[in-house]
Amino acid sequence: MKLWSKGLGRRVVEIDSTMLKVISDEEAIEKMPESALKEVRNSSELSKVAFISGGKIQPVGWDFVIMMDGKDIVNFLRLGMAIILRRLKKKFYR
Repeated sequence: MKLWSKGLGRRVVEIDSTMLKVISDEEAIEKMPESALKEVRNSSELSKVAFISGGKIQPVGWDFVIMMDGKDIVNFLRLGMAIILRRLKKKFYR
């Protein structure tokens, strides 16, 4: 998986998706900086949030935590299905 954001400039960071793991909210809170914890602590539905971590991202060496709620997960699955369907269409309906 490749990650890009405006803050990275022209750099593209690669995340090894085989290294991702779902972690508990307690583990996420231990890893997250104080500025990011405000949103987590204010969330009244913390039990409906999934935290994903993957350790260090190369080449910058960031430790990261991704917080996803139900809508994020559904949209992520929709995106995956759209990519799969587009590839199938190209393969079978040229």
